[in-house]
Amino acid sequence: MPSQTTTEPLRPEKAVEDVVAWARQNGASSISSWLQRQSGPPICKAPEVDRATLPDEVRYHDVDDPKARERLMTALDPVLTMVGCSKARGLVLYKGQHVYAGNLDRGQIAITPGDSYFTGSPPDESIFHSLAELRVFLAREIFRPMVPADKPSEGLNEADMTLRRELKLNYLAAVVGLTIDKDPSLLEQVALDLDSYETPVGIVSGTQGTPSLQQLKDVFGAATQDYRK
Repeated sequence: MPSQTTTEPLRPEKAVEDVVAWARQNGASSISSWLQRQSGPPICKAPEVDRATLPDEVRYHDVDDPKARERLMTALDPVLTMVGCSKARGLVLYKGQHVYAGNLDRGQIAITPGDSYFTGSPPDESIFHSLAELRVFLAREIFRPMVPADKPSEGLNEADMTLRRELKLNYLAAVVGLTIDKDPSLLEQVALDLDSYETPVGIVSGTQGTPSLQQLKDVFGAATQDYRK
C-alpha cells in the first residue's frame, strides 16, 4: 500500500493514461514475455515464515485445516507458476474477513481468501470466483517489489508517482487474472474490494496517492482491452 503523505498528486487525471502508455510501451499485456525481461520476484526466494514473528492478525488466524490449505495453495499455484516459482515457501495463509494479500519481510506474502471461502463448501460457484479474485490480489503483491515508484518528472510530484505505481500493479495483476481465468467480470469485484479495504486507515480513497474507484475500473478496463488484442 502507498505510504501516507500529506501531498496530493498534481496530475491525477492523467495517471491512467500514463500507466496505459507505460504498459503498452513495455509489452506488459503479454505478461509471460514481460516477466522474462524482469528479475525474479522476491517470493521465489523467500524462506518459510517463522509464525512467531507474524502480526497477531495473521499469527492467530492460521488456516489449520489441511484440506483447506491444499485447496488454497492449488488455487494460488497458477500465479506462482506464471512468475516462475511454483510451490513458493513464503506464502502465509490465514483466515480474514476480506480477500487480502500483503507483503511481509524478505519477500514473503500473507494472504487470506476472506470469510466466504470458509462459510461454504466447494463446488460453491461464489467460492471459485473468490479464488479467481484472490489470484489477482496475490499477483499485485508479487509485483510490488518488482515495480518501484519512478522519480517525479516535470509537472509531477511523489504522490503522482505513488499513484502511478499502484495503477501499474493493478494493470499487471489484471492481466495475470485474465490470462489464468479469462473472466473480465471478476475485475469488477476486485476493484470494489480494493477501493474498500486496501486504502490505508485515515486516507480517503482517491487521495494522497491512492487510486480512486474509477481509476481502478479504468486501468482494469484498459488491461482487459489490451489483453483481448
